[in-house]
Amino acid sequence: MLVVDGGSTTYGHGLDNLKDAWPYIVDPNAISLAKPGKSIKHIEISLQSYYYNTAKFDCCIIAWPNTVRTCVYKADTREYVGYGPRGLYGVYNDDKFVNTYYKKYFCQVESLRTHWLRCLRLICWFKQNNIRWMMLNQDRIEQEIYTQDPMLFPWFNNTNDNDIKEMFSNLKTLEKEIINQKNYKGFTDYYIGSRENGGVHPNKEQHIEIGKHIKEWWNTTS
Repeated sequence: MLVVDGGSTTYGHGLDNLKDAWPYIVDPNAISLAKPGKSIKHIEISLQSYYYNTAKFDCCIIAWPNTVRTCVYKADTREYVGYGPRGLYGVYNDDKFVNTYYKKYFCQVESLRTHWLRCLRLICWFKQNNIRWMMLNQDRIEQEIYTQDPMLFPWFNNTNDNDIKEMFSNLKTLEKEIINQKNYKGFTDYYIGSRENGGVHPNKEQHIEIGKHIKEWWNTTS
């Protein structure tokens, strides 16, 4: 059984029929756990929750969303809610909280480090449970983080210059551990190139194109 997880593109946001999304081009019987606005943290939680509480699966494809997203647990609905800088407004409708959170507590390098560690943790978990896997990277933010001046970013209040340098030096090491594995694919260029305008989700024809491309990759993985 193939389980697929990711954000809005994997979900099929904007399509009249969600079954036209690319996961079902790869496998018509795929189980898609994707949701619009889903974060990397939420993906890890939902994959393992599905495996242990719903059904054990032996194949998994993850299309990673933007690394700046995170999620919170809502006790009233007993579900995780993913959010990014814009999505948070919709969930809480509180501009002051949003601005305070991102100004004082958010660190892009730290979020990317957490992403690489989460990738490694899931890869180990896949191997332990004999799950065939592939990860797709839909996000260019890591390249922006590597190339821009660190002083441009909003750092944690207690982060000093030495901590920042150490974060940057460790990021590339973590990254190499992941991208050297053939099951991790740099999907960003293909994904962006398939869209007519920035910020527009793929249409049905583009999902077919994306799905065929991923299926080709998937069939070459061991």
